[in-house]
Amino acid sequence: MSFPAGGIHLDPAADLDGFERVVLDVDGTVLLGNRALPGAREFVEAFRSNGSTVCFATNASFATGETVARRLRAAGVPAEDHLVLTAIEVLAEYLRPQPGRTGPGSRAIAVLGSDPAFEILERSGLVVTRTRDREPEEPVTDLVVAGMSHDVSDIEVEKAAAALAREVKVTVPNLDVGMVSSSGVLPGSATILARLARLAPGVLDVTDVGKPSTVFADAVDRVAPCRGRTLVVGDSLTSDIPLGADRSWESMLVLTGTTDLIGLAGIEGEPPDMVSPDLPTAMRRGWRRG
Repeated sequence: MSFPAGGIHLDPAADLDGFERVVLDVDGTVLLGNRALPGAREFVEAFRSNGSTVCFATNASFATGETVARRLRAAGVPAEDHLVLTAIEVLAEYLRPQPGRTGPGSRAIAVLGSDPAFEILERSGLVVTRTRDREPEEPVTDLVVAGMSHDVSDIEVEKAAAALAREVKVTVPNLDVGMVSSSGVLPGSATILARLARLAPGVLDVTDVGKPSTVFADAVDRVAPCRGRTLVVGDSLTSDIPLGADRSWESMLVLTGTTDLIGLAGIEGEPPDMVSPDLPTAMRRGWRRG
């Protein structure tokens, strides 16, 4: 479906107090760097005071939910550790052996990515090794690609490509090209994966467990069960807005991060249910009073 700029609906429907659960993206939606965006605290507090469960969901591959929750609270945004989901922790849970589901099991999983991503996976109990530390004759069959691409050298990518088996199962915490930060857009896991794919075309079987995958949506349902309406709020048309669409979750796009009015013109795909320039505008136009 095309989504022409002329069809943008800037006024959210006036029933924001009708949601049982709200899933908020973090960077570009609630925070910019370590600073809260205008209205973020008030937006969260309004839903919480109305009895809604407020979750935070980020495709970050270098931080735990506890770390992100501390960052939110330091910026003045109320957040509970267990209600903050990061893609790297969702990935770790996905890779753990589960009843009725085959997985890597006890085999060592190679990790091509930043040190923080590796350390989180290692602390989760998975058997992981860095691609740069593996023996040359040891083929890589299970691979995680995670982290900021500026943390991974071309030599590491080339060494990983040379070690790949004929078929490789690759799991990534996201397919985001980059992440919004106070210093601009930082290149992400998808950039590392693209560099690897150029050197090893046709051998990578890639599974993305970050937003908007069903794996991530399952994680939201697990930590915050909900039988009523769910609202997803984020700044990305590709990672935030489609999250939970197959479960009838509703969505609001805010234009404070990766997407702006110009970027909306001609976009293909399902449009968000609501679009707002920012969180304060959504509050003014979408919250019933009295």
